[in-house]
Formats: sequence, C-alpha cells, structure tokens
Amino acid sequence: MIKSLMSNIATYIGESYSWIKLQKTRGTVIIDPKELVKWLYANPGSYLIFGTDVIPIELYDPAQAKSPLLDFLNNGGKVIWLGDTPFYYIEKEKGKKSETGGLSPVPVNLNYLMHLPKSKDVRNTLLGDILEYKPKESWRPVNDKRVLPIALTNDNEASAWMFRIGRGYFIRLFDTPDISDEEEKYVLEFPEKFERIWKVNAIKLNNVRLFDNVLINLSKINVFIGDNGSGKTTVLESVAILSGRLNEILVSRNVKDYKTLMTTLRKNYLRNYSIEGVFNTGQDFKYFLTLNGGNAFEQPIKVVYFILELLYKYEEEVINKLKKLEDFVSLRKGVSELLKVIDDSFENVFLYQVDDKYRLFIEKSDRSLIRLSDLGKGLSSLILLSLILMLEKPEILVIDDVESMGLFPLRLEILKKILDKLNSIILLSTQSIDVIAIFSRDDNVKFHLISGGKIKELKAEEVRRFFEANEDIRIIAKNMIYEIS
Repeated sequence: MIKSLMSNIATYIGESYSWIKLQKTRGTVIIDPKELVKWLYANPGSYLIFGTDVIPIELYDPAQAKSPLLDFLNNGGKVIWLGDTPFYYIEKEKGKKSETGGLSPVPVNLNYLMHLPKSKDVRNTLLGDILEYKPKESWRPVNDKRVLPIALTNDNEASAWMFRIGRGYFIRLFDTPDISDEEEKYVLEFPEKFERIWKVNAIKLNNVRLFDNVLINLSKINVFIGDNGSGKTTVLESVAILSGRLNEILVSRNVKDYKTLMTTLRKNYLRNYSIEGVFNTGQDFKYFLTLNGGNAFEQPIKVVYFILELLYKYEEEVINKLKKLEDFVSLRKGVSELLKVIDDSFENVFLYQVDDKYRLFIEKSDRSLIRLSDLGKGLSSLILLSLILMLEKPEILVIDDVESMGLFPLRLEILKKILDKLNSIILLSTQSIDVIAIFSRDDNVKFHLISGGKIKELKAEEVRRFFEANEDIRIIAKNMIYEIS
C-alpha cells in the first residue's frame, strides 16, 4: 500500500535540526530548500514529511504574509512534523538555526520550552485510535481548541494534533527529543493511515452512563436495538450533545438545564468522562470532543434530533421557516413530490391562520384541505419529519424510539424510502420487530445490539438469519450479547 502514494510524498532532510533528523525517508528525498519550493508548487495536495525540525526561510519567512509552505497547505497539502516546537527555529543560513520569536502559523506553546517532559500521562483520542497512534510522554503539548487532537495529556493538552490551514493539514506527531525505529516507521507510513479518516464515522463513549471506553463504528443507516435502560438513547443523545442540540434531550429526560443533564452522564464520579465523534458528511471530516460537559473541540454540523414529545414544537419550527422563505413556490414542487410518496392523495402543504396562529394544512387531490394535526400521530409525524429534512438538510439525523411515531408497516416502508434519499448519517433506536424487519432488508444498514454497556454490531444479512430461524433479535440483544458470533 505504501507504493500507491510514493509519487505524492517527499521527505525534507535539512542540514539544521533541533531534536530530530530522520534516518529513513520516503518518496522524493529533498535536501535543498529551493528544490523543495519547486516540489511544493508542482505537487499540490501531496504529503511533505519534515525529517528535520527546523524550517528553512525559503519555505516560511515570518516577515512575509505569504510563503510557499502556506500556499502548499492552502492548496490541500499535508505537512507532517515531529520533534521540537513547529516553526520555532528557522534556518536563514545553511547549517545555522535561529529563533523566530514564536511567529508561527500553527498553534504552539511558548510558555513551556524546558528540556523536560511536561506530561508522562498521554492517551489517544478517537482520532488517535483511527490513526493507530502510539502515544508517549509529551514535551511540547498545546492547549488550543483550534487543533484536532490525536493524543491528549492528563491536563487535556494536545501532544499530537492536526491543524487545518486552507484545504490542507499541518500534522504534528511525537513531540519528544528522540524517536524510535518503530515510531520512525510509523511516520513514514502515516499518509495511508491519515487517508482512513475520510472513510470513518464513529462515536466513542468513555465513562458515560453504562458505557466505558466503547467505540461505535457507524454506517449510513444505523439501527440500535436493546431493552429499556440498555443505553440506546444514551448513544443517540451523545450525538446531540456533541452538536449542541440539547433542548430535545432536556425534554425527553425531563431535566431542567444543561448542567443537571451533564451530572447524569458520568458512570464513575471519580473519573472524567468524554464523548467523541468523527463524521464524514461532506468533502471533509468533522471531529467533536466533549470533556466533562464542556465542548473541548468542535466543528459546526447540522443535526436533526427527532422525538415524538416535541411534535408540536417541530410544527412551529416548520411554520416559522416556511413563513420566512422568499421562494415558497419553488419549494412546493419538492413538497408535492414528497407528499405523494407518503400518500398519493396528498397534493401540497399550505399555511393558514386559525385563531390568530398559523397552522399547517394539507391539500388533497380533490382540493379539500385537512389540518395536519387532524391526520393522526403517524401521518402527521411522518409529514413533519419529511418537511424538516427538506428544510434543514441535516448532516446527521437521529430518531429516538421509531415506533413512537405510530407508523404501521406500510408507512414504515415509506419512512425507509425517505431516509434512503438523504445524504445524511442516520441513527435510529427501536424495540419494534416491524422496524427491525423492514430495515434488515437493506444490506447497507448496520445493526447495533446493546446490553450491559456493551455493543455488538451485526450486518443486515445476519439479522435476517435470525428471522429465518424464528429467533427474536430483541431477546438476543437483551440476554445473549456475548454469545453472538
């Protein structure tokens, strides 16, 4: 696999270094900074490994607003750095290093420049797990929410991290004065490991209610099955917490405020808790980390968290959004097509004032109007969800307790068709055998059985086998989580 990226990788080995000078290289080996500048502009989007930890002035001049290295990063390049503080030392003359005064385009910690480790207790984040990083003591950690942490110290400072610049990434590994042969090999193989991130959607729960150090790998559509109190809702809530969608959780948990909610999350009160997520919903991945109730690292992401208790609230949201739309007419075509999927007699949606309040009405093919709330729980919840999805275009959709929507099997199949059209990551929780049966027909759906703080992943075809054997997957989820193979 290493050969596949050889033409897109260069290793720079300068004459000046502070801590690190790699003994092995990969790809194009460059010694002359001027040759490296040519390579950077000729290879946008490629990987540059710094085999020495001093930056040549030809690549980055602190006195200049632009530089070849920043151009490379802005154009999608990836820079891998290890050793001493990035950009702290600069080579102005061949073989001679001098200090830049801390003028760095990436986060650095200038408050700790001692030749001693700052922390010996370092752990991987979810990103570190994906990248198979092996953390070690940290000499130059940073405390900056702009970085994406690969490994964290016990003070929650990042010892290994990534930092976005334009379309590219500056990647900081092993911040120590020495590097082993195994670590050097890891650095050279890092480009392939880094490419994995764009294929991963995952959540990691550590010391959260029933879950301790549990990693959940997600597919496009995910169905969580388990008994009451098994932790299904906790998993779904974790996504909402990462994205800041807390109102729905406060309502469903009957909790007054965010602080109270956070106190209910910790499994062991003597330890910290964390929720992490990596989601690929567009051209780039998004990473989130909540530590002890505070969002330590986060990026904006659109999440719709759908629970039946807030059905009236969703109708208000839809009405408000429709009222603000300047081009409601063009939207009606899409709405009409959507309603036809739900019920062939439905033509469109309209807003009318009733008792000084706007209400949603459905126009039928015979031109009669029926108020949305008069359609019953099943139809009204399905229509409202569809309208929300059309208006919000979420990157992640969460539906807790699908059966509470009151959909009989035919309408569950309609729900599945609607979800299939979304470019979203979807998480559903259920105890309904009808929901499980309908979603198990699709091999792209992943099932997660939850019991006792453990999660077992099953493919759709495995779930179908249980149906064929007349075995109830819900009972298996409850009692036989450790025996499923």
